[in-house]
Amino acid sequence: MDDLGIHLDEHGSSGWEREQPATARDIEKLTATFSIELPEDYLDFLICSNGAYGCLPKSPGWCELFSIEQVIDCNRRPSVGCLPNLFVIGTNGDEQWLCFRRDDPTSAVYTIKATGDYGSEELVAPSFRDFACSVGKGPAQTEAPIRDLAKEQGWQKAKVPSPIEIRNRVWFVELDKLEYQRYHKVVVFYWAPWSGPAAVAWRLLTSRLSVCKLKPEILLINADTVKLDAREKLLEIFGKMAGAWGETCWISDGSIVGQDYFGAHDRLKIPISPSELITKRIEEMGLDT
Repeated sequence: MDDLGIHLDEHGSSGWEREQPATARDIEKLTATFSIELPEDYLDFLICSNGAYGCLPKSPGWCELFSIEQVIDCNRRPSVGCLPNLFVIGTNGDEQWLCFRRDDPTSAVYTIKATGDYGSEELVAPSFRDFACSVGKGPAQTEAPIRDLAKEQGWQKAKVPSPIEIRNRVWFVELDKLEYQRYHKVVVFYWAPWSGPAAVAWRLLTSRLSVCKLKPEILLINADTVKLDAREKLLEIFGKMAGAWGETCWISDGSIVGQDYFGAHDRLKIPISPSELITKRIEEMGLDT
């Protein structure tokens, strides 16, 4: 069988946004963790790109293939463990998993609900090769503009603790390259891992965003790299405070619609809880509709 990565480069999908290749040790860890014979084409793809995302010409429309670390994490979850005949490999970002059937030797790719009443799986492609080669042949999705900006401005994927459902939507961006007027649905967070209030706010914020129907891109401004002459831009984005208190800026259709300080509610005597305020912002942004 020819290598799937070579096949894609020569004939297939230009629509995949790829990651770094998986190592042989990564592949060994994956195959040793689960008692399942994974399709050769799928393993070939991981060797080419350890995780990826792109758009499809039919349902589910957009997809993300998890990295090996994410695949292991996801399939160990109790909520996935109650689906013993399925092996999750990704998501479509809309509360559906992409998966293989363990009893299907064809390597067909299916979707199934990720929460609540799982229902029955639906066929997406008759084989993983067909699935992989179909990516990029669909219409542009709503994610495309922000992904183009990520390339244009050199954003970096942020490998920080975050729920698996949104892990590939978290980026580090330099403050002077943040052009919120060009963004559709984006949340900007002031990242300061040494700050207790910021760490608590991050966990609270991302746990709620991870279950939204429409998952926004999350841009991190690293507090340790902000230049001294950037205070004016910092105040424009985060408002009156920028001191690692869980500052969060909500952007919808090119406008700032909210500026919050989820780690400083007591200090600022804000009358509603951080959880209630996050829910309010999500509703205002239309992320749960």
